[in-house]
Amino acid sequence: MLQAITDELAQLLAGRALGRIYQPSGSADLILDFRLRNERLLLISAEPTDPRLHLISTSMKSLGAASRSSSAFAGILRKRIGGGLLLALKKEPLERVIRFVFQTYGAAGEPITFTLIAELLGRSANILLVDQDDRIVWSLKWGKRENLAEVLASRYQPPQAEDKLDPFTISEADFERLLSSGEPISKIVQLRLLGFGPLFAREVQSRAINRSPAAALRSVLEDLFERPLTPVIYSASPLDEILPAQVEPNKNLIVSPIKLEQAAGLQATRFDSILNAVEVYQATLARARAFNQEVRRLKTELKLNLDRRQKLRANLEDDLRRLGDFEKYRKFGELILANLVNLERDGDLLRVVDLYDPAQPVIEIPADSQATPKKVAEGYFKLYQKSRRGTAAITKRLSALEQEIQSISNLLSAAGKALDEEGLNRIRIGECGVPSGSGRRGDKELFQSAIGEPRADKIKRERLKGVRRYLSSDNYQILVGRSGQDNDNLTFKLASANDVWLHAADYPGSHVIIRNPKKQPVPHRSIIEAAELAAFFSQAKNEAEAVVNYTERKYVSKIKGAAPGLVRLASFKSVTVVPQERAIRQD
Repeated sequence: MLQAITDELAQLLAGRALGRIYQPSGSADLILDFRLRNERLLLISAEPTDPRLHLISTSMKSLGAASRSSSAFAGILRKRIGGGLLLALKKEPLERVIRFVFQTYGAAGEPITFTLIAELLGRSANILLVDQDDRIVWSLKWGKRENLAEVLASRYQPPQAEDKLDPFTISEADFERLLSSGEPISKIVQLRLLGFGPLFAREVQSRAINRSPAAALRSVLEDLFERPLTPVIYSASPLDEILPAQVEPNKNLIVSPIKLEQAAGLQATRFDSILNAVEVYQATLARARAFNQEVRRLKTELKLNLDRRQKLRANLEDDLRRLGDFEKYRKFGELILANLVNLERDGDLLRVVDLYDPAQPVIEIPADSQATPKKVAEGYFKLYQKSRRGTAAITKRLSALEQEIQSISNLLSAAGKALDEEGLNRIRIGECGVPSGSGRRGDKELFQSAIGEPRADKIKRERLKGVRRYLSSDNYQILVGRSGQDNDNLTFKLASANDVWLHAADYPGSHVIIRNPKKQPVPHRSIIEAAELAAFFSQAKNEAEAVVNYTERKYVSKIKGAAPGLVRLASFKSVTVVPQERAIRQD
C-alpha cells in the first residue's frame, strides 16, 4: 500500500518546489504545500496509532492564521527546505520508511541537499531532517533519554531490518514449513514475511481457500507489483451513503490498490489512482472518528448530569423521610390542648389521653420542660405547617426530577443510536423524538436542562427579534445582531455583564454575544466559533481571514451621540479566524 502511494506521489511531486510548511499544534502531523491543483496538500503523520502518508483536499488559506504558527520542527524545515525543489521521493524496499530529497541553495548560490525522512513505524513513528552527509539536523520526536547534542552530530541510522523472510525469494517448500506450525496463514505471513501488514496477510489467507498457500502468496505479490493497480474502496453500503456510526475500519471500510477476495459481500467503489482512493478513505475515517468523539463527549456530559440528578433525588428522598409523618405533629398539638386539664408532665414528656384511639390509651409526647403546654402545642402546629409545606415542595420537585431523569435517559439512548452528525444535532436542539412522558417542558428545554444550563438562562423557544441564534460545540448560546439598532439592543439590553462580546476589527458588521450564565471562562473553541460568525456577518466576509476583537460585555460602552451599533471598548483581545458559519444555526 505504502509503495503504491509513494510511486504515485513521486510522479506527481518530483520537480515541484515546496511551499508553506505547517505542523498543527500538539500533533505529530506535518502538512506540506507543493501547490497542487485543487489546493491539495500532502499530509505526513507520525501519530503512533495511525502513521500514514496521503493527500488532503484543503488549502493553507483554509487553515487561516494557524498555518503560520510555528513549532520548532516546522521552523527548522522552513529555514532549510522551504522553497526547495523535490528531486526524488522513494521508499525503502519492504520498509515503512520514505525519503524526500530536496535541493536548496546556500548563501553563495551553491546547491545544498537535505532529505526529509518519514519513518511510519507505528509506536516509533518519526519524521527527521538530515543533511547531504546523512547527519541529523532535527527530528519531530526526540527520545526521553537522548542527548540532543550527540544526536545532532550523529549520522542517521535506518531502522534495523526485521528478522523476517523476503516474500519474493522464499521457496514454496520453505513457505510450507512455516505453515506447518498450525497457526493461521494470515498470522504467519504478517509475522514471518517482510512487508506484510494485516490487510494483505488476510488476503493471502482468503486466496488460499481455493489454491495452495504458496500460489495465494504469489498471486497477491503479482497483483501488487507486476500488474496495473486497480485502486478500490470496499464499504458495507454505497460510499456516498455510508454513515459515520456504521464505519468499521478494515471490516466494512477497506482501501486497497488491488482487488480483494476477502471483501466479498462489500460494495466496491473504483478509483483512477491510489492517492484519490486513500484520500477519500482517510476523509471518511476522519469524519467517523470526529463523530464518535462527539458522541462520547455528549454521552459523558449527559451521564454526568444524570448522575447529579440521581444524587439529588436520593438526597430529596432522605429529606422526605426525615420530615416523616407531618400529620402526627398536628395530632400532638390537638391532644395537648384537649388534655390541658388532666395531662401529666414528666420532665421532657407530656402524658395525655389519645382521644383519636377508641381505646383511649395514655401516650407520651416529647415536650420542652421549660415550655408551657400551650407553647408546646403551638410549636407542634408550626412544625406541622412547616413539614406539610416541605413535604409538598419535595414531592413536587421529585416528580419533576423523575421526568428530567427519564428525559436524560432517553437522550442517552438517542445518542447511542445516532448514525450521523444530523442525528446528533437533533439531540442537541431537542428534536430527537424523546418518547412521551418527558413532562410538559419541550424537548429542547429538556435537553438544555440535561446538559446543566441554569434554568433562568435556558434558550427561549420563541425567536428573538433582530437576532440570529447559534449553538457552539460546547453548548454555549451565540447571538448575532442583524442591524445597527439590533446590535444596540443585543449588546446593551439583552447581554449580561459577563457575556462575551465580539466584533470584526476594522470592518462594519454584526455584534456577537456568547451567553455566559455560569460566569465561568468560556472555552476557546466557542470563542473561535463565535469569532468566525462575527467575521462572516461583517464586510470581511469574503476575506481569507479576519481579525475579531472580543471582551466581556461590561467593557463595552456606547459612544454618546454616535449612530446605533458604534461602541467603545475599555479592554479587549483579538483572534484571527476564517469567516464561516461552523456553529449550529438554531433559527
